[in-house]
Amino acid sequence: MDPAYIGLMGFVLMLIMIALGSPVGFALGLPGILGLFWITGIPGTFEILISQTFRFATKYEFTAVPLFLTMGYMATHAGVTKSAYDSARIWLAGLPGGLSMATAVASGFLGACMGSGIPAAAAMAVLRFQRCFVTIMTKLWQRVL
Repeated sequence: MDPAYIGLMGFVLMLIMIALGSPVGFALGLPGILGLFWITGIPGTFEILISQTFRFATKYEFTAVPLFLTMGYMATHAGVTKSAYDSARIWLAGLPGGLSMATAVASGFLGACMGSGIPAAAAMAVLRFQRCFVTIMTKLWQRVL
């Protein structure tokens, strides 16, 4: 069978799988693996899968991002993000929009400490939502009472 028809069948299978609600990664991967199997057979499919997986996993660009995210996760659970956020909030509490500015300043503190903005953004995203929710709910309860 012509590889173009195999590719078209894989594309249709991918669309059907996405329409049925399967995860996107699975809907992309399964038709690709089946198409490889159809064109190259079992040995060629496993050879391509193993070599491409190893090549992808050994690139610096793709290994640095998970390590930065892990650093942000550890900073969150160690309390570094809470301390940076609290100090920025104290400095900027009296200004209009002080909560948002405190988040930006705390992200800058963490970015300077960690050497990258990626873990700072990941660490501050969780903390910012929690703090903003608590602050907004406190102000609402003060108005009610």
